Amino acid sequence: MPPSKSVIERTLKCTISLCPAGLRFNRQVLRVGFQVHESRSVTTSQGRGRLLIRILLQRGLLDVPVKFMQTHADYAAKLYEPSYSALGNEIFVQIFCSLVSEVCRLPFQLNLDNAEFLDETWQMPVFRQLEFVPCFKLGASLDLMDGHVVVMDLDPAGVAAEDNRIELGDILVTMYGKALRGSSSKIASLRSTHEGQPVPLGVQKARLADGDVYPPLKTLLMKFRADQLISFLNIDSKNSRCTATSDSSRCFFEANPNCRLLFVGQCDIGSDGSVRMINRSILQVLMKRRPNERLIPVHMELGEIGITVWEVEPKTGELVSQDRPLFRHSYPQIASCGRRTDGTNFLAYIVGKEACTVCTSFRCIVFEAVNQNESRSLISEIAHGFDRTHWTL
Repeated sequence: MPPSKSVIERTLKCTISLCPAGLRFNRQVLRVGFQVHESRSVTTSQGRGRLLIRILLQRGLLDVPVKFMQTHADYAAKLYEPSYSALGNEIFVQIFCSLVSEVCRLPFQLNLDNAEFLDETWQMPVFRQLEFVPCFKLGASLDLMDGHVVVMDLDPAGVAAEDNRIELGDILVTMYGKALRGSSSKIASLRSTHEGQPVPLGVQKARLADGDVYPPLKTLLMKFRADQLISFLNIDSKNSRCTATSDSSRCFFEANPNCRLLFVGQCDIGSDGSVRMINRSILQVLMKRRPNERLIPVHMELGEIGITVWEVEPKTGELVSQDRPLFRHSYPQIASCGRRTDGTNFLAYIVGKEACTVCTSFRCIVFEAVNQNESRSLISEIAHGFDRTHWTL
């Protein structure tokens, strides 16, 4: 039968604890082995084996365990079947050793903190090393899933949500250089110990570089039935599809080609009406939207002095009412407008009850356009009217 554990890890484990008298193993590799053994990022033999390989690659030591097996063939024969493993075959181990030695000549720049999903896969998520200003609260709600500290909710006005540095579904891996896996309560003690200091965080991102949700994270969220978070992450995923259980806006646009814009929702955002509130406010509205909530198709009329938003019939695109608009705002009331930086079909403008120059309380009105071009065009026209009116005033 083939060995059930990682080849490299099995070799290391045996040489550390079961190595017969007279056989000596490289001390640098032993130190790496102890480092892997102490790591909280991995919990299985497979994960530890993968982490071990990454560290050995980083330090140019991957050939050492292989050379050990090559020079101690009798020892290797006790661990590996020649028909299943190169390490147990006298000829293949020489070829394998030569190949690994060449690999060790290459420089590897691996982020060794990015290890929490090595138990499941070799596929690495995007990893970010962030630092936040000293603060009393980061503004993130966390949940523990199989030991992973997952961001479940964000305060739009909080430090964590600023500039989308941390997003829903992200996983907090380290804080102040300490691994967080398996102990979300550790965060409170770390924050207390480092009170008044900047907050360094190691974060695994929910999305890959191409915008797709990291597959092992999807599996994790489905296992724990985090339906709201799954729904949000699929909102602007490239692979989102119409399903019987999902009231998808994409499906709505396909079924109603006369509709070009949907009203998504609105939220109060306090006294800051600046454009930096757009991203986080859209996020807040999306998180509050229920999966089966009715979609409201609208037409946005951009006039000389303001914006009027009308509800329309889905099939025909005609106005539901000629005299009762959903919203009517003058440009002087509008403080800012913009789109999300990731889901660019979503757009919004921030408005006050009076002229934005004197208003102290704002709310954000959020829409979803049929495509990016439509979203970009609407924002451009709103900004043009906004600038023109404010310049005139």
